[in-house]
Amino acid sequence: MGSILVQLVLACTDLQHVATASRQQSRDWLHSLGVQHVINHHELMAEQIHRLNLPGVQAAVSITHTEQLFDALLEILEPQGSLTLIEDPTHAAIAENVQRGHHRLEAGTSNGKLVLAGW
Repeated sequence: MGSILVQLVLACTDLQHVATASRQQSRDWLHSLGVQHVINHHELMAEQIHRLNLPGVQAAVSITHTEQLFDALLEILEPQGSLTLIEDPTHAAIAENVQRGHHRLEAGTSNGKLVLAGW
């Protein structure tokens, strides 16, 4: 799924792209697709982003292992940035929290910000 997502993002946006990969083979593959910057998700992502001298991250997508990467993703996001989760459906607790929050927003019964907890 990751390489399909990368290809769609590259084809459909003018944004500067940073992907993650830990294996050299995966890094090479991402570069061959046209990704400008590849960082290692097993290392401190914020430090790697800083070393690239890029502006803050406005949007991030997590497709797997979100529970392990969540804090690092929040650390690299700019205030008011967006985080999209496309996660393995076996993570029922995350999906349930997101669904409950979405229903509250649709119903118009929430005030202020909605925070999801219980990761």
